Amino acid sequence: MCHRTSTREVRYVLNWMSEIQRQDRMEIIQKNVVIKAWREWKQRNEQELAENLYDVFNSVAPLTNLRTVVALALKEVINPDPASAAGNTVGLNIAARDTAVRSTVVQWAAVDQESFLAVWKRHGNTGPNVASLWNITHDLNTPARAVLYTAADCADLIRFIGCWVEHLGKDHALFQIKSAFRVGVKRGEKPRHGPAGFALALAEAERQAVWRGKCLHTYHGVHSPAPRDRGRLGGALVGIEAHIRSSWGGAAGNLVTGMRLKRAWNHDNTLKIDNIFGLLPGGSISGTTADTMFAVEKWGIGILNQTYYLLPAATIVYYCHHTLLEVALALSLNKAINYRIGFYTTLLPAGNVPQVLQEIVEHLQKAEGHENNRHFVIWYENNNPDQPRLLLFDKAVEQNALRRMDMSLATVMLKQSQGLPTYPNKSQIIELIRMEAPEIYRMLSFERLMLRG
Repeated sequence: MCHRTSTREVRYVLNWMSEIQRQDRMEIIQKNVVIKAWREWKQRNEQELAENLYDVFNSVAPLTNLRTVVALALKEVINPDPASAAGNTVGLNIAARDTAVRSTVVQWAAVDQESFLAVWKRHGNTGPNVASLWNITHDLNTPARAVLYTAADCADLIRFIGCWVEHLGKDHALFQIKSAFRVGVKRGEKPRHGPAGFALALAEAERQAVWRGKCLHTYHGVHSPAPRDRGRLGGALVGIEAHIRSSWGGAAGNLVTGMRLKRAWNHDNTLKIDNIFGLLPGGSISGTTADTMFAVEKWGIGILNQTYYLLPAATIVYYCHHTLLEVALALSLNKAINYRIGFYTTLLPAGNVPQVLQEIVEHLQKAEGHENNRHFVIWYENNNPDQPRLLLFDKAVEQNALRRMDMSLATVMLKQSQGLPTYPNKSQIIELIRMEAPEIYRMLSFERLMLRG
């Protein structure tokens, strides 16, 4: 005889299903909270690393070297001394500071383009103008004034010098040298090499992968997917995440930084890597890092060495212009390093580390071994950013394998990200592990792979 379900039984089943659904939601929320915390702790660990690196570069001996190199670069590139201006192809006669003279020098577009740099309004300067540029160059060549300039100031000026050189035109010798360190080379364009031998063969296909997928969200109230968008302040600034901003302290949270002006979004390839490894979304690949490499090679011979390539990992990461990954990608694409994500000792370029920078090695080792530096990948149920799931590599044998496998290489992930959605799902991540970390794939048990969340 067929049993007819009573009203009481139906109510019981419905209540049971409701309880199961409620518990499932609570479980998912709880796991989301854990994932969010682990991501933020990892991001904070990288930010603290940048802060520690900044303190090293901002100490007396390294900073003296940086000031010397920036002074040499300004004198050669811009040459604001009337006595020698005639012999310089970009010479600027400071005796004539009016707008008409300024408008005749095409390179002054660089001043306008980099007008937001903090150095323009420091040390008595009055903004992005001829007088400030002359004062800065004079200061850096005057010992009593040079001591006022910080590592952040030097980084600002290196960025400005790089932009100025770009406006010299492709036939200028400095432009051709700087071209060796570009990121995002267009299809068909042949990369060049620098003169000092630090930069090796360039990975052209990997560079193309950056700009093909690059999309930035500029905070003008609109989305702008232009490949080389350099939008500036035109509306409300985005806030820097609290767990990152807190490392600045005090009023520094009001600084205008690159990541407050624009962030990677949509199909940006670096953003996909961020989403997979739980990293802080930034402003995509760092062109300023390429400027630093150019300055180190062109004016740093006999003063700096390859360890100074890490300057942007200190300055522009600490001040939230770019993230650590975005700096490391630029360095890796130029073959200065071969960064493995989360393994911070691989940030160190090959070669001897000078005594004045020895603390850098200690800071890299400390950050890599920090308890908050968990190694994991994240997938997203149904490619939904609100449904993250985390696969933790918590065994030493897995972490050691990850360090050996291609999946930890930033440049490999840059290429692989082209074929992935912004928020990859479980099957896509498992396939990624199978392809780029087969040793780890063989370690994963069926039960572990089938776990929900």
